[in-house]
Amino acid sequence: MDSPAIPVMRPRLPDADALLPYLRRIDQTRVYSNMGPLARQLADILGAHFHCPAHPLANATLGLAIALMAMGPPAGSLCMVPSWTFAASAHAIILAGMVPFLVDVDEASGMLVPEMAADFLPRAPGHVGAIMPVSAFGHPVDIAGWQDFRARHGLAVVVDAAAGFDTAQGGDLPVVISLHATKVLGAGEGAFILCRDTDLLHRCATTSNFGFSADRQASMAGMNAKLSEYHAAVALAAIERWPQDRGHIMALTRKLAETLPQTAGWRGEVTRAFAANTLNLEFPSGWQAAEARFAAAAIETRRWWGGGLHRHPAFRHCPHLPMPETDRRADLTLGLPFHGDLDGVALRRIADVARACLDDQP
Repeated sequence: MDSPAIPVMRPRLPDADALLPYLRRIDQTRVYSNMGPLARQLADILGAHFHCPAHPLANATLGLAIALMAMGPPAGSLCMVPSWTFAASAHAIILAGMVPFLVDVDEASGMLVPEMAADFLPRAPGHVGAIMPVSAFGHPVDIAGWQDFRARHGLAVVVDAAAGFDTAQGGDLPVVISLHATKVLGAGEGAFILCRDTDLLHRCATTSNFGFSADRQASMAGMNAKLSEYHAAVALAAIERWPQDRGHIMALTRKLAETLPQTAGWRGEVTRAFAANTLNLEFPSGWQAAEARFAAAAIETRRWWGGGLHRHPAFRHCPHLPMPETDRRADLTLGLPFHGDLDGVALRRIADVARACLDDQP
């Protein structure tokens, strides 16, 4: 009999019993959106968790656009962003009225770092009004370094930490974290902005509510990006069980580290010290050959970031610099199954195919 297929991801949100107390509160208040009591409670809990003021939003794509708009870079100017990221980063820049300026990432971290951004600025084909560093698959971002960059260069900096719930840090810059169902802590849809600059965070909140001030006059450009009470309920239930869920994620990470063959470039991903929602490995023979082997074994894989933004048809018109490291990562990287339903049998199946892929290396 054929082995059952192994999916690349199987999210698990809080079940109906966990949600019921929060849903009953919604029934009692009959408040369903507009920063209701559950959304305010979520903001307070997130603020305490990260030791930084937080504001919940409908999703991270809108959160990034809102943060850029609230910082006020010139309309039509360039926003420097690494090409090695998810498409939402560039979509958010366009929504904010800016032009994505695609650049390469650091070889060690796979991220745009302040020193590289400073080197890229003089090579930009136009005025750079903002920078959007990205947390690569949840890896920690150098917030202090980016705060110093902003102070030295006077540019808006918005941090895309969509997958970084377990590593995000609050600071004077807006940091946007996703609560999508696929993330380590999910609400189905949702996000939040962390920022110690309370004036800036207030502008973000105003922008997310049609630009309304206290008198319901649109005082600035805005949109509707509010988190509903229903998604706040899911997020609150998820936070209740976060310590247990994080423990399960880290246990799975340790099991993978013990099971997968260890080779250069892999150990840093499977022995990470933080909870992530994906597992991405580099295959020396390229992602295509590895994908074919895993598919033949009924194991689903995913190229989470594809070939980088510069290879997406929607962004091919965007100005960019040479990006050898992005191209290298895009040609080798493949996402393997990583979720709580993986048992010992599934892990061994994944490891066996991974070893076969290593035998294919040139």
